[in-house]
Order: sequence, then C-alpha cells, then structure tokens
Amino acid sequence: MPLLFDGIDDRINAANTGIPVAYPITAMALVRPGSVSVYQSIFQVDRARSGNGEWHLEITDTGKVEWGANNSGTLSVTGSISANQWQLIGVANASATARRFFSWNYETLTLAINESDTTSRPISGSLADDVKIGTFELADGVYADFFTGHINWIAIWNVNLDLDGMMAVQYLGPLAVRRPTHFWPFWENTGTTVQDIINGNTGTMTNFPASPWEATSLPGPWWARSPHRVIRRQAAVPPPAGLPTGQMMRTGVGR
Repeated sequence: MPLLFDGIDDRINAANTGIPVAYPITAMALVRPGSVSVYQSIFQVDRARSGNGEWHLEITDTGKVEWGANNSGTLSVTGSISANQWQLIGVANASATARRFFSWNYETLTLAINESDTTSRPISGSLADDVKIGTFELADGVYADFFTGHINWIAIWNVNLDLDGMMAVQYLGPLAVRRPTHFWPFWENTGTTVQDIINGNTGTMTNFPASPWEATSLPGPWWARSPHRVIRRQAAVPPPAGLPTGQMMRTGVGR
C-alpha cells in the first residue's frame, strides 16, 4: 500500500550505498501529493551544501517537477502537477546539461515532457550523508520541504532512460523495462523501516504514526498498481493501445 506522509515532520533517512553521484541519472516516483502550494521534496541524496554529491527531486510551490544538483539552482517541467491525483513524475539526465522532465497524470491522462532545458547542473564531490525521502535537509538535522500525501514507490537508475523507457515505466512499472539500481516499493505495510530491495539501503521512518500505510485507489492496470509483480514481463503483457510492441521491448536506455 502507498505510504502516507503528513507534510509536517514525517521523513525517511536511508543508507546511500551505490547511489549515483555522477551522470547519467534517472529518478522517477509514483506520487499523490496532497497539496501543490508549497515545496515538497520527494528524494534527496546527501544534504544541501556545495562541493558534494547532492541532488534532489521535488515538486515546487507552483506544481512543477524540479531537479537540483550540488546545491545549485533548480529547474522545472512545463506541465503542472495536480493535488490529490496519482501522477508518475521523473527526470532523466544524460549529462549536466541534457535532461528530460516527465510527468503523467493517471487520472486526467495528461502527459508533459520538457527536453529543452540545457542549464548546467553539475554534480561534484562524493557522498557525505544519507538519503532523505519525503524531506529536504538544509543542514545537519535541519529539515524542510516535507512531502504531504502518498508515495507509492521511488526508483533510481544510473542510466539515462530514453522517452520510450519512461513511457514503458508509465505502463508497466519500474521493474519491467530495465532493472533500477535502487527501488523503494514501500510494500512493508508494517514496522518502522523501508527497504531498497535492489541495493539493500534500509530507510528508517521518523515521526510517522503507527500505521502510515494507507489503502487508497491506485491508478492504472494491475501492473501499475503493483510494480513488484512485473519483473521483465514485457513479452507476457500485451501493449496498451497506441504504444507499439517494439517500444515495450526496448531497454529504455538513452543513446
């Protein structure tokens, strides 16, 4: 079931083993934000300071998808993120100056893609701190930009997923196209930790209530609702209308 964040102080701190701190990087998440009027961090690597491996994926206070790196300025997709609706959001970075913003609204069937931004957002240094989910660490122990709403999963790849790959994740889930390097599916449904099932980075849940996993109507077909059930099953799942079979079978890695 999706994990519910209260937007006040709920956060997850996870180990950083194997987290990419050099391009290419693709980060995607299936979310249902409760609000789009404040900044909300979905995923942050390291904490905000210059000269390290910091990068993050956020939703802005105007409902945009945002990417930031090395404590630098951030960038936004042209499409808008809506409150209380399930959306797949992500950024695929080929390099510090080439990236693709992606958002797909499962409820309005709206796709937004922005590949025009070439502003340099380099990542330098190495990891000095843990990974944050649902918050942004400004300084040691100082947290802000708490996420409010539901997160169903977060996936990280150390490759640049091309548009076909991102579209396939939209239809088939994050395990169906190319194995992520990190994947938090939030399927524990009990306890105070969550697992990166690919790389073993355990996340410790802080300030959550006793049962933060909340049953809610998830979008799409069964493979979108339960991504852990689809592990390289492209051939077994018929292509959805409008998406050729050839796109399903591609690796999704940018060239």
